[in-house]
Amino acid sequence: MYRALIINLGFDEKFAIRALTRHGISKGDRVILLTGPRVERVEKAASYVRVFLDKYHSGEAHLELVSLPIGDFYDAVSEAMKIIEKVLDADEIIVNLSGGMRITTLAIFTALLFMNPENLVLELESEDTSTYLTLDVKVLRSILTIKELSEEKKDILKVLMECDGSITVHELSSMFNRDESTIRKHLRELKDKGYIIIKKRKPLIVEKHPVLKIIFKEDKERGHLRE
Repeated sequence: MYRALIINLGFDEKFAIRALTRHGISKGDRVILLTGPRVERVEKAASYVRVFLDKYHSGEAHLELVSLPIGDFYDAVSEAMKIIEKVLDADEIIVNLSGGMRITTLAIFTALLFMNPENLVLELESEDTSTYLTLDVKVLRSILTIKELSEEKKDILKVLMECDGSITVHELSSMFNRDESTIRKHLRELKDKGYIIIKKRKPLIVEKHPVLKIIFKEDKERGHLRE
């Protein structure tokens, strides 16, 4: 059992050190620093990370520094995918995109969108470290797959978008004149794809996920799906 910490590294080791401190290190964990060209400032930042691990977690984690080929974006994505594939058996994959070059950030993020590994924690900090957030790649991928939904499922999302709070499966069943079993099946799929949040299971109550703010236009035609 181990965790994989994949960290986007640039000229500053600050975000890498903060990520390692935040999550801690256990014996057998893998720390992978992804970067662009291994110039002197990158090597210096990586050495600080190595010193930190040696001082506080000596011998507990395997550290690796990998350079992505930023001259070709598609090669960079492919290489990032290869790195992620090597740790798919990890109990948890933590990816920190806070540091590093814009190209490596986008390449790693694109690789994650394609792969959507299980047990993924994708995290990001603002430049001044005042804001920390985690992102659900499954939910973000839902933006790309919205057009694959049936019209009835899209209509359910439109209802949820126009709803200020939660709604029950019984209410949706009445609105669409469909059996509750059918509506439940739709809601399960919408939940699995990250479009909705289950607030209560008995009785079944759901609400929209904030991602719908991106999928639907926030204007006078509220509820109009982005096509």
